[in-house]
Amino acid sequence: MEGARGRVLRNVALRGMAELGAKASTLALFMVMGRKLGDQGVGVYSFALSTAALATMFADFGQDQVLTREVARDHAALPRYYADTMAVRTLVGLPLLAAAVVVVPLFGYGGQAQLSLLLVGAGVLVDMLAKTTMAVFQAYERIGYLSSVLVTERWLLSVGGVVAMVMGAGVVAVSAVFLAAAVVALVLATILLRRVVTVPIRVSPGTWAGLMRTCAPFGLAGFFGAILFRVDATMLAAFTDASTVGNYAVAYRLFETTLFVSWSINTAFYPVFARSGPGEERDAATAFEHALKLGLSAVLPVAIGFAVLAHPLIRTVFGSGPHSDFGRAPQAVRLLAPAVCFYPVSFLADYLILSRKADRKLTALYAAVAVENIVANLILIPRYSLHGAAASTSVSEGLSALGTILIARRLVGPLDWRRVLAGPVGAALPATAVLLALRGLVNPLAAAVAAGLVYAVVLLAIERARHPDDLAALRDMVRRRG
Repeated sequence: MEGARGRVLRNVALRGMAELGAKASTLALFMVMGRKLGDQGVGVYSFALSTAALATMFADFGQDQVLTREVARDHAALPRYYADTMAVRTLVGLPLLAAAVVVVPLFGYGGQAQLSLLLVGAGVLVDMLAKTTMAVFQAYERIGYLSSVLVTERWLLSVGGVVAMVMGAGVVAVSAVFLAAAVVALVLATILLRRVVTVPIRVSPGTWAGLMRTCAPFGLAGFFGAILFRVDATMLAAFTDASTVGNYAVAYRLFETTLFVSWSINTAFYPVFARSGPGEERDAATAFEHALKLGLSAVLPVAIGFAVLAHPLIRTVFGSGPHSDFGRAPQAVRLLAPAVCFYPVSFLADYLILSRKADRKLTALYAAVAVENIVANLILIPRYSLHGAAASTSVSEGLSALGTILIARRLVGPLDWRRVLAGPVGAALPATAVLLALRGLVNPLAAAVAAGLVYAVVLLAIERARHPDDLAALRDMVRRRG
């Protein structure tokens, strides 16, 4: 048990470092974009990203999650899923992307946005193929290879995009770099796959219907999740202008920067959830408690910082230029702060639920939340613009977190919430007090560092007193890596 927990924590650390580097590079790209292309350019690029994700979401219909779950249980299952997943994604995604490019003018966006959507959408489809191979790495717990592909892709995009903008290129050139980085990631993933396993490339069209039925619970949950994550920017584009979408995009980008925490933890814990069979509910619940604690410990201080330091954060990260005005973004950041805490709860609970094959309940929950989100945006965006979209996102994430926890509790039994929350919440209270006391007296960065130190010290003290076994496992993992 201790060895398994140490392996899981090492995998969390590997994916976490990779995601942190990837998110830092993406944030750097948006920092330069805000200064070079302004709120209009950020708005066009964000519109292309959101619309491409929505248009192609039926190509990303849960195949990766099924592949990881089944191959983690039995490596011999890999040939049944790999090549057919690649083929289905390509054949479904291409016509959907073509249709999206054709209807873009209905949103009032011109040729530049249309070309950007075509390039970004093609990059999204290529990235899906790379992620299929990355799902194999996850199933085999070869997180180092997965991390290598991820970091390479994101840094190529960021460095290439920044160089293009510095040389005077616009949003279309950045979109082309997005596609090029995805192609490189697919090539690298394919090369690394040969070091893990040799996969026979056999495409069997007769199995595709069965594959899609197997993936349907994941796919439907992902479909409604994509609506929750992407429809707000597309609806903003329909009701407002590119400048407003740009303001919302930089606020949302800060929120998205925190998502790597959940993804990193899930990379390591999902195979553990999948291997916990019937009669092992308590083991699954314990693993879930550890995952939640890690996630909330990491994101809670960030959410506090978003709420208290939104103005200096936007000004420092995205700056201001002759063609940009991000003055409406700080309030959106504050309204998105609760979503920062809700997301790890719902995301990690999703995969616990799917690992127990309780898919219908999860699909029904996300269908209800997706409808709620669309209705809320229809009501709030015309009246409150981007701030209505931000508030709607936090409410929907909160409903998702509550619903998934209730489902998870039925599957694995009650959770020890004192174990999960005592450390993060107990450390957040004094850290918030320090941040509020220093705000306006010292540099915002200095205030954030001081509050962060208080949070870390108090968190370690609480965990050492209440749950020394969890802390010891983390310490042993760090020592082994050292």
